[in-house]
Amino acid sequence: MQLEQRDENIQDTPLHATLFDQHGKAILGYLRLHTPSLEDAEDLMLEVFIAALEKESLPILSPGEQLAWLRKVA
Repeated sequence: MQLEQRDENIQDTPLHATLFDQHGKAILGYLRLHTPSLEDAEDLMLEVFIAALEKESLPILSPGEQLAWLRKVA
């Protein structure tokens, strides 16, 4: 019962929140390796997720493909 309720909550969650929850740490870590400061990495991460919001076909990609796309944009 609890698992079903959790699945329903995930389905009701906007895509951008789900993407950020699933891939935010990985993208921030990637950006942190390539930027001089945490603040710069966070600013770039914001730009990456803004681009994700504008990508209409992103929801149909698998989670692995979504991460690959996010890394490419980063």
